[in-house]
Amino acid sequence: KSKRTFSEKFGLGFGTGFWITPNTTYIEIAPTVAYRFPKRLITGIGYRYIYQHDRIRNNDLHSYGPNVFARLNLLKSVYFWTEYEYLNNQYFNEEYLTDSYTRETESTNSWFVGLGFQRSVGKKGRGGVSFQVLYNILHDQDDYSPYYSAWTYRIGYFF
Repeated sequence: KSKRTFSEKFGLGFGTGFWITPNTTYIEIAPTVAYRFPKRLITGIGYRYIYQHDRIRNNDLHSYGPNVFARLNLLKSVYFWTEYEYLNNQYFNEEYLTDSYTRETESTNSWFVGLGFQRSVGKKGRGGVSFQVLYNILHDQDDYSPYYSAWTYRIGYFF
């Protein structure tokens, strides 16, 4: 029988993101639930929502969907991260002969890999802030992905 408490086994997280491109502003929120294995491995599920404001059209788009992730602690503060994500993405489909456009929805798969750094806080060190640098292996410039680049930077909070 395991002697670990519920809070030692499970954790809640909340990631945020914000980035700006020449034409678009993005805001991201991503709650997660994780299971902590006894040694160095953490796995979990989450949900990501990305709000996009297109400044050229002065209109909004939304992307949302589930993800699964795994984290392997390499050092006390450094970890390896991998995550698979399936998003439903809205995008604008331009009508070439007119100045009009339609809003369309397309699915996008992403597979992120990279490293993270965490700073624990609290008496038992289970909560804190994390910073990640991730590369999306499945990123395609012609895809309808909400991600501007294959590289993604994140800040997360965990409890």
